Amino acid sequence: MGAELSVEQVGAVRLPDIWPTCTTLAQTMAYPSFFCSGDWLAAVSSGLTSSERPVVLQVKEKDRVIAVLPLVSTANILGGQDLHYLGAAFYPDPLGLICAPDDRDRAVTAIKQYLAADAHWDRLVLDFILEDELEAWGMPKNQVSVQPYISLDTDFEGVFGQLGSKSRSNIRNKYRRIIRGGGEFVAATDPDSRQHLLEALFHLQAKRSDERKIESTFVGSRVEHLHRQLAVHSDNSIFYAIVVQDEPIAIQYGFEFGQRYFAYQIAHDPEFGHWSPGAVLVMHVLETCCKKGLEEFNFLQGGEGYKSTWTTEARPLYQLVIYQRNWRARLLQGGQQAKTMLKKIVRYRQGGD
Repeated sequence: MGAELSVEQVGAVRLPDIWPTCTTLAQTMAYPSFFCSGDWLAAVSSGLTSSERPVVLQVKEKDRVIAVLPLVSTANILGGQDLHYLGAAFYPDPLGLICAPDDRDRAVTAIKQYLAADAHWDRLVLDFILEDELEAWGMPKNQVSVQPYISLDTDFEGVFGQLGSKSRSNIRNKYRRIIRGGGEFVAATDPDSRQHLLEALFHLQAKRSDERKIESTFVGSRVEHLHRQLAVHSDNSIFYAIVVQDEPIAIQYGFEFGQRYFAYQIAHDPEFGHWSPGAVLVMHVLETCCKKGLEEFNFLQGGEGYKSTWTTEARPLYQLVIYQRNWRARLLQGGQQAKTMLKKIVRYRQGGD
């Protein structure tokens, strides 16, 4: 049995010191996630607004930090405070308590005891967690999304061969058309080239959104600040692109961490849609990941149709909600239960019709 654990909040001035610890611990997680690393958390925290306060909890065994739970406190509709996972607003996954699997159960217990004695919050919400994380917290299942992925347990031809013959033939043909049209494949791994392709990605996303008359989650000052920070400061960030006459026509932006590739954003120039540059670029990135010996290509959350072209494998992602014992928490919980019941009634009536 291990020594007694202590939980303490990391002060704002000490946050830069805890981020490297998060990166080290994230590598030991049951599922090592870039979105639990110090690079991601530092970039997110640098863009917090005046209404957001970082609440980063560290769990220590004697003088050794064995777990970190990075949270942010925001006001709820009743004038109290909700705690959310730091950076969850930018749709990262998976998230979770940053620690080794052997330490998770007792670290969760210590954090629960710490939070129960803290009256400065009403609701704890952890989004986009995996099933084993949910079980560690002892909470019921509330699935909120799925995470499609490809296991890279073979060479590229084995991975590519899992597609239907028609899809393979179509992508190969489009690849040849791009090459004949002067297309080149490039990768940006240094800060200057990453910044250049990031700005190009913002442009392509805006162009695509305008053409399709849809809203993109990859817009706005906070999003731009976050990813500019990552492009400059995180060597885990990497951009792949197809370039024609020095202009990017398709860009894949993601992160390499823990022997996995996290495909965060992809966009292509609508004017080159007849070449299917997005699909061709995914093929190229997959091949590159296989050559590097990575274990997984993670499409991240969402069931977009293009992902199903590449894989039928997907992990469920869950939301965990814990309420404090006060009047605001009881009202918030009652409101959520009423909302859930209303949705069930609507679904029942729609099914009956």
